[in-house]
Amino acid sequence: MSAGVFLDTGVQQEAATFSPEGVSGKRIWLRENCMVCHQFYGMGGYLGPDLTNVISRLGSETTAWVIRNGRGSMPDLNLPEEDIRSLTIFLEEMGETGTFPQKTWPPGWFPPVHQPLPGS
Repeated sequence: MSAGVFLDTGVQQEAATFSPEGVSGKRIWLRENCMVCHQFYGMGGYLGPDLTNVISRLGSETTAWVIRNGRGSMPDLNLPEEDIRSLTIFLEEMGETGTFPQKTWPPGWFPPVHQPLPGS
């Protein structure tokens, strides 16, 4: 196991919060098992694309259209419009938590470590 795991103090900022509609969208995300095919920040399934910043890439209307109608290997989930709206809001709010893939190095989620590694 990497020494970085033990030395990492984590990101020093507030945790992401979601609106009530975003929370409802997260419940739909979990209920429909979206993570089986999709990822956030590169973690999740690999059949579908990473959805961390899908709203900034496609826009909310196009994203809602894909959820409503399916595309490629993604099926039409037959969700009510209210669920599609909540899921789209959740994806929009997830996109506000950061950017993936990371555009700079080192990644911003690892703070610099200013202490020597054990044994050095």
